[in-house]
Amino acid sequence: TRPVLVALAFALFLIGFGIKLGMWPFGQVWLPDAHPAAPSPVSALMSGVMLKTAIYGMLRVIFDLLHLQLWWWGGVLLALGLATALFGVVFAAVQVDMKRLLAYSSISHSGYMLVGVIAGTAEGIDAVFFYLVTYGVATVAVFGVLSGLQRHGREVETLDDLSGLWKRHPGMAFVLALSAFSMLGLPPLLGFWGKLDIVIAGISAG
Repeated sequence: TRPVLVALAFALFLIGFGIKLGMWPFGQVWLPDAHPAAPSPVSALMSGVMLKTAIYGMLRVIFDLLHLQLWWWGGVLLALGLATALFGVVFAAVQVDMKRLLAYSSISHSGYMLVGVIAGTAEGIDAVFFYLVTYGVATVAVFGVLSGLQRHGREVETLDDLSGLWKRHPGMAFVLALSAFSMLGLPPLLGFWGKLDIVIAGISAG
C-alpha cells in the first residue's frame, strides 16, 4: 500500500508544480495564453517570481524524496524536463507575438532548470538559483523595455513592431538584444554561465 500511496503523492506533486512551471504536459497551455492578456509588469511577475517560488518548492520536496530513496523519480523528471525544454523551444520558434514567444521561452527555461533539480546536490541547487538570477535579470530587462516602449506610445505586440527600434530608441534596443542573447546563453553573458553551471551539476551527479 505504501509504495502506491507514495507514487500517487509524487504524481500529484508533479501535476501541481508542473502547472505553475508550465511543465509539459501539465501547464504548457495556460502560460502562452495568460502572457499576452496581461500588462508587461504582470507578465514579468509571472515569469520571474512565480517561477522562483515553484522551483524552490520543488527543490524542498525533492530532498524529502531523496531520503525515501525513490530511484525512479529522477528518470520521470528527466523525461518531463527534456520534453518541456523541447516543447518550449519548438513552439517559441514559430511565434510572432512577442509575449507568447516569451511565455514559451519561460517554459523551455523551466525544463532546463529541472536538470539542476534532478541532480539533487548542493552544486545542483547553487546552479539552479544562479540560473534563476540570470534568467530573472534578463526577464525584467525585456519586460522593462516593453513597458518603456508602451509609455512612449509604441505598443509592442509582435516582432514586427520592434523593426527599426535601433534607430528610434538605441538604448532600449541594446538592452533588449543583450537580454535576449543572455537568455540564449551566448558567452560571455550571465545566461551562458547559468547554463554552464546547470550542465556541470548534471554531469557531476551522473
